[in-house]
Amino acid sequence: MRGLIIDESVYTTMSFVELTSCGERNFSFARKPGADTRILSSELNMDLLNNTKIFHFGSLSLTEEPARSATFDAIRTAREFGAIISYDPNYRASLWRNETEAVSRMREVLPYVDIIKTSEEESLLLTGKTKPELAAADLIDSKITCAVVTLGAEGAIVRTNEGLSRAAAAECAAVDTTGAGDAFWGGFLFKLLESGKRPEELKLDEARDCAVFANACATLCVQKRGAIPAMPGWDETIRLYEKNR
Repeated sequence: MRGLIIDESVYTTMSFVELTSCGERNFSFARKPGADTRILSSELNMDLLNNTKIFHFGSLSLTEEPARSATFDAIRTAREFGAIISYDPNYRASLWRNETEAVSRMREVLPYVDIIKTSEEESLLLTGKTKPELAAADLIDSKITCAVVTLGAEGAIVRTNEGLSRAAAAECAAVDTTGAGDAFWGGFLFKLLESGKRPEELKLDEARDCAVFANACATLCVQKRGAIPAMPGWDETIRLYEKNR
């Protein structure tokens, strides 16, 4: 299997999810340290990095060395070879020493990023702006070419150099929001790839259409328990997407 490294000397990081009655989550983690923080730059699979259309990463690999340096090297390599660099900060407070360090590290990578997905909390941490619309504009001003802020049940806002647009989410009863952000962003990046365009080439209405599809993915995800079992199928996603375009 390409891209998978096994090290018997370290533990696999484990994540525990506690659900509230409305499907919201609290996370706790077990790291001693975790294998996810141990990857070295010398272990990066250069063939994969040299032949990828989108390189996506989050901030969890930025929390500790040597994974932090390996992440930076992977981003630089993929970018050199023309990959679109996608970033989801995915802030988990308990994995950082403190919020100040988290904000500094999460901001450090922004100059390399082409397209970003944040929650309202993460957009505030990255920009200091309390309104997601202003935070998205700030991210565009930092030379990111497409910024998306997810708003939970209210859908998402999309910002490009052309302006700002909103994509409402379909109403539903949320059972478990675990994996909703991943479903959303996976859907968005799929539509981006389908367009054949880079983020800087997207028209605002095209970026919004990506968000509409992404909302369909997330809406279906939150109606089932468990992150992986709740990932939506193609037919149901297309039906909901077409209904809400």
